[in-house]
Amino acid sequence: MPMNHNDFLNAIIDDGLEEVRQTYLRVDQHTKRDGAVAGFESCRGLSDEALLQLRERARGEAETARKSKVHSYWFFRMKELQIEWVLNVLSAALYSQGEPVLIPPTGRGLRKAADILGGCRLEGHPIPKAPRTRGFFCIQIHVQPLMWTKYSFNQHIQKSPPDSNDLEGERFAFVT
Repeated sequence: MPMNHNDFLNAIIDDGLEEVRQTYLRVDQHTKRDGAVAGFESCRGLSDEALLQLRERARGEAETARKSKVHSYWFFRMKELQIEWVLNVLSAALYSQGEPVLIPPTGRGLRKAADILGGCRLEGHPIPKAPRTRGFFCIQIHVQPLMWTKYSFNQHIQKSPPDSNDLEGERFAFVT
């Protein structure tokens, strides 16, 4: 069943909020926790362009707070980082489906997108076929013409020339 943009965005945010609430429990970490929560919540319901604009505003706020050496610097810094995380995971999902990305995704972003999407796909985008190797999620990486590397998160690497039947109709995730 397809997952639309808003559902995917909400899943990223909800997972992030749960992690933040479990991580920043000490009293001296409440400023960081509040900033992280504000960052995630500010992303809800926004389009890709609005998320990029929000990141730039948050980056400016964090930089101003850093230069001013205000006590609330960590609030603004954590807010910026969580907005960037949302963009990272969203970009990873787009990247794995051959779509243009918003920011360069990281390996952690790709893993989180795969966790959230599972067997789903983003609505309107075909899901790439990823082979399973010893029970681990795999990403196929283009390394040179006529040679593909299958990489799974258990560090199993296998090089093989592409078979024309395997490539027909498939889209591959390109990981740098």
